[in-house]
Amino acid sequence: MLVIAGFQLWLALLWFVYWGHGIARGLIVLVVMASLLLLRVIPPRPADEPEQRHIPRILRWAIALALLLNIILMIDTSQHALRTGKIPMDEGQTTWRAVRMLAHGENPYGTGALTDFVAFKKREVIREKIGMAPNVPVEARSGALANYDQTLDPALRKSLLPVPSSPTEVQRREASVIGYKYGPVILIATVLFEPFGISAAVLWLNAAACFGLFAVLWRIIRRIGASDMAVAAFAMLALLLDRHVTRDYISRSGTDVYSLFFGALAVLAYMKQRQTWTAIAVALSVGCKIFPGFGFFPLLFAFRSTRPVFIFAGVLMALYLPWMIWDAHGLFYNEFDWPLLMGSTRSSWQQSATAPLVFAARLLLLAGLAVVWIRFLLRRDDRLFWCLAMSNTLLLLAGATFSNNYVPWASIWIVISVVEAFAYVRQTGRAAPTTFAASPVSP
Repeated sequence: MLVIAGFQLWLALLWFVYWGHGIARGLIVLVVMASLLLLRVIPPRPADEPEQRHIPRILRWAIALALLLNIILMIDTSQHALRTGKIPMDEGQTTWRAVRMLAHGENPYGTGALTDFVAFKKREVIREKIGMAPNVPVEARSGALANYDQTLDPALRKSLLPVPSSPTEVQRREASVIGYKYGPVILIATVLFEPFGISAAVLWLNAAACFGLFAVLWRIIRRIGASDMAVAAFAMLALLLDRHVTRDYISRSGTDVYSLFFGALAVLAYMKQRQTWTAIAVALSVGCKIFPGFGFFPLLFAFRSTRPVFIFAGVLMALYLPWMIWDAHGLFYNEFDWPLLMGSTRSSWQQSATAPLVFAARLLLLAGLAVVWIRFLLRRDDRLFWCLAMSNTLLLLAGATFSNNYVPWASIWIVISVVEAFAYVRQTGRAAPTTFAASPVSP
């Protein structure tokens, strides 16, 4: 329990060192990585206490209160959105604009689509240099954007984002990277609520995905921590109180929660050796957001069969093919090229480093990520959740952008990796295996 609390309290420092503190944030994550290495290299000592097969009453009450707190957060945020019509956080705002465009028969990934106001403002200077400055006076642009946000008026959109009749490749790129950046699964889920005109539906869906994530994580924790339900319950309590999760996914509209929800489903399906469901869940995770979705992709190779990879590819193609047919260029630039164009932010250590150092560090971090997964896939390491925790920690360090809503990519698996490490230690002195290689493979 102390180890879980230690990780959570240390990661909480990221709330106090955020914008403009990229180096400090990088060091915080480096300490987490070093601690994970210690957790893996130094096995816990066997404890003398007897097994605890039941959840202590105090932890039951604590979990119930934590759930109630999260429900209150959901209700409070939803009521504010219902009163004002405003969605907290740019990710949810972008989604609501995208589904409104889609409901009107327009492609939110298409060339000339304007849904991402943050990208629009960030690349304004670049567009001006290539002859795509808005046909709106500088002093009137904020008001024009606010008006467009309410109306999605195509004429106003063309004034804010003029696209030449015969654009160059650079102009086409700039006209395409202001559209929707997240996957079609989120669009499909949210567009069902568009006819009602209730923007708070974005927050309701976010909360549903977050509570779904909690439910799946509890199933996982119970499965690996059954020998000590007190530790398992404390781990669940830590997840329910993780401010990186509750603030950005319940109080706000961070889209990563969808990808993490389906990723957790993929992990649970893998634990049950369900090839088909693992592949489908990984595809849906990627179909919500490229990362952290692709962080679960290596799981498919653990089955030592090409079948799950083909199922994954088929589901992903079904999700993306309609958009590719509609506007392949727009889809490519928004979904796949944008991460390369967006550059580093002041919340990342890379903002303060030279280009050669960033390149070398990224190579080293990605090599480390590959080693972690290869060792697991070759069954030289049997700790699945340590692998997930370490690989996602390496992803956080390698990424040019490091927002706090990315922290749960790693933090949820860090908590579970501690449960994993102590799972059977009372009797065996070693961690419980999680490769489940002996289980029968099911479709």
